[in-house]
Amino acid sequence: GVLYYMQFEKRAIEYKKYRKPDERLTRQLIELLNLKKGDKIADIGAGTGNYSLELRNNGFDVYAVEPCRAMRSQCFDSMLKWVCSYADDIDLPSSSVDGAIIINAIHHFENLEKSLEEIYRILGAGSLLILTFDPAVARNNWMFEYWPQLRRYEDTTYLELQSLKNKVNQIFNNKCEEYVFEIPHDFKDIFSAATWKRPELLLEKDVRKGMSIFSYLDEEEINRGVNWLSYDLNNGNWE
Repeated sequence: GVLYYMQFEKRAIEYKKYRKPDERLTRQLIELLNLKKGDKIADIGAGTGNYSLELRNNGFDVYAVEPCRAMRSQCFDSMLKWVCSYADDIDLPSSSVDGAIIINAIHHFENLEKSLEEIYRILGAGSLLILTFDPAVARNNWMFEYWPQLRRYEDTTYLELQSLKNKVNQIFNNKCEEYVFEIPHDFKDIFSAATWKRPELLLEKDVRKGMSIFSYLDEEEINRGVNWLSYDLNNGNWE
């Protein structure tokens, strides 16, 4: 399943527009997966298929695993292979892919253990790559000064990194390695942390709509933070 308050079907257009794949992350994914052209990759929680398309355009055979019809419908490439499945029940045979990725999506998995077991099942001898956040680092983001209620989202949605690694190790037999990916200031995939040097982006309603974190707040809470941030940007306080 998935956390329903996220309302992905109502945010698919903004997701497609603002959550573009960034070639620097794509290069890192390809390097770490260490696969050869033509190998099969499952993109779990693929959203609108942006990273799936990037990997396919780099010569890989990609399955975009995504349960939300509205997200899938935003992909205008009819050749991409979609698998309409939640992460905990993937409609692919065992050992059918050579690698798997979860890009900024694992915090939406309702049953994490079962999802990891499913990914382990469909993987052959290859690797799973997870891009996620360390909540201990994320909590220091300046945006929480303007929207303090969002700390609840961090605390209830993201596992502490060691807990996540323990769960992965348990299922993948103690083979979990950690790499730090530093988000460039002009990162094309505009999730909340990618605005760390571009606060003005968070004044745009459509940009916020493309971020699950703001689905957690009501309009009054959002507007209070927007007004405060706008004020601080105009008078130089933010700098």
